[in-house]
Amino acid sequence: MRSDLPAYRELIATGFVGSLKRDVLIEARDDFEFLCHVRARFAEASAAAAEVASECTAMLATDLVTAGLCDLRPWPPDETWKNEPAALSFDAVVFGANRCSEADRSISDLVLTVTDEGAAWVERYRRLVSEL
Repeated sequence: MRSDLPAYRELIATGFVGSLKRDVLIEARDDFEFLCHVRARFAEASAAAAEVASECTAMLATDLVTAGLCDLRPWPPDETWKNEPAALSFDAVVFGANRCSEADRSISDLVLTVTDEGAAWVERYRRLVSEL
């Protein structure tokens, strides 16, 4: 699917996607990150990305989940929230991102949470930044 998203590839080349992954990991470590917030960042990144913002959001979420750094979870939480991440297809993540309201970007059925591996990445990043 990545080959179908030239806007995503373009944003990788500019460093936008890498910076956004960092930001998402930090937010997910400190709290959690609404999928709608990620979508909004893509919608504002470029005209090309705005047209496929939900697909770009799904690519970024898929990248972070596949790398073992984040989990996708349903929102609002229920009693199983801490134990079972949502097992969602790429298309289901796109559908969730499409449900985001432009009027209220906090509305979302899905959030990204950090895994132990993602939390360790954030701690390494914060140590490196503090040394600068």
